[in-house]
Amino acid sequence: PHADRAAEWILDNDYQVIRALRRLKEGLPRHFYDTLPALAGRDGPGAPRIHAVAGAALEAMDQHITLEGLADFVLRYQQTAELTNGELWALPSMVRLVCLEQLIGAVGEMEPELMPEGTVGAQARATSPGRPVDRISRAITDLIAIDTIKWADFIDTVSVVEAALASDPAEVYPAMTFDTRNRYRLVVETLAARSDSPESDVARRAVALSRDAGPGTCRGHVGYWLIGDGRATLEAALRYRVPWREAVRRRASAFGGALYSGGLLLLAAAAISISVIYLWAADASAAQWILGILISILPATIPSVWFGHWVITRLSKPQVLPEMDFSKAVPDDCAAAVVVPVIVASDDEVDAILEKIEVLRMANPDPAFRFVVLSDLSDAPTRTLPMDTRIEAALSRGIDALNSRN
Repeated sequence: PHADRAAEWILDNDYQVIRALRRLKEGLPRHFYDTLPALAGRDGPGAPRIHAVAGAALEAMDQHITLEGLADFVLRYQQTAELTNGELWALPSMVRLVCLEQLIGAVGEMEPELMPEGTVGAQARATSPGRPVDRISRAITDLIAIDTIKWADFIDTVSVVEAALASDPAEVYPAMTFDTRNRYRLVVETLAARSDSPESDVARRAVALSRDAGPGTCRGHVGYWLIGDGRATLEAALRYRVPWREAVRRRASAFGGALYSGGLLLLAAAAISISVIYLWAADASAAQWILGILISILPATIPSVWFGHWVITRLSKPQVLPEMDFSKAVPDDCAAAVVVPVIVASDDEVDAILEKIEVLRMANPDPAFRFVVLSDLSDAPTRTLPMDTRIEAALSRGIDALNSRN
C-alpha cells in the first residue's frame, strides 16, 4: 500500500517535479554554480556551502517550508558566517535541489533498482527518518511551497548587504525599488569578489564615504560611490582589481565621441573604397574620379551609419537610471503634476475634456498628484473670437467643479 501511495503522489504531481527540474536548470547555470563558496572536502573544494545550508534549513523545519522559517534559520546561521549575495540568490535553487534529492532517496529506498546510476547528492544517499512515502509527500509539497515564496522579500530580510546599505545617510536607499537596490547589491558583490573583502565591509565602506561627504549633496548617497562618479574612489579604497575587459571598456568610454566619429569615417571609407577600386580598374580620368567619388559619398554614408549604430547596440549596454519605489504612495517631497495639453475649438468640447481628466484622477488617486489642463484655443483668422470667453469660462467652471468633488 505504501508503494501505491507513493506512486499516486508522484503520478499526480509529476508536472511539479518537471517544473522544479526546469527552474533548477534556469536558476543554477554552471558558471554561476562554480562561483559559489564551497565547503572544504577531503580532496579539495566540496559541495557549495549554500547547499548544506538548504539541507539543514529543511531539516530544522518540522512542518513545510515557509518564508518566515527559512528567513529565521538563515539569520541565525549568519550570526556565525555571513552568506554572500550570490548564495542568497542560489538558495531557492538549492532548496529545490535538496527536495529533489530527498525525493530520489525516498524512491530509491522503496525501489532500489530505480536509483539512478552515477553520483547523486548527499540528501539522496542519506537514510532519513520516517517512512519513504511520507518523505515523498513532503518533498513534493515543499517543491510546491517554494514557488509561493516571495524571494525578493526573503533577500531584503536576510541580506547583510541590504542591512548595511539601508543605513544610507541620505535615507534614499530604503525608498528605492527592489530592482535598483538589487543593482546596488550586485555592485557590492562584484567589488567584494575582486578586492578580497567581505561584502558587508564593502557596503559599510560605501556608507562611511557617504557619511563623511555630509548631507545636502549627491555624495551623501551610497549610490554615488557604487554606480556614480565616486566609484573610482571606492575601488581605490578597496584596492579593487579591475578586470582587463572592464578596463578596456572604461578606456573606450572615455573617448566615446572620438571612437564614434572615427568608426563612422572608417566604415564610410570602406564603402567608398568599392568605387575607388572600380575607378582604378577602369582607368578613369580625373573628372571621372571626382564625379565618381562625389556620387559615392551619400550611398556610402547611409549604410555606414546604419551598420555603425547596429554594432554600437551590440557592444554597449544602456545605463539604467535608479528608480524610487512609488508603488504604495508618492511622498510629499516628490509631488508631481500630470499636465494634459488640449486644443479647444468650442465650449461643447469642454465636458469631454473634463471627463477624461476626472477619469485620470480616479485612476490615480494619490494626493501627491495634481492634474493640470494646459489649454489653448484653436487657430483663427483673428486674434480673438467671440466664443473664446465662453470656452475659458466653461473650463474654469468645470475645473472648479472637479476640485470640489475631488
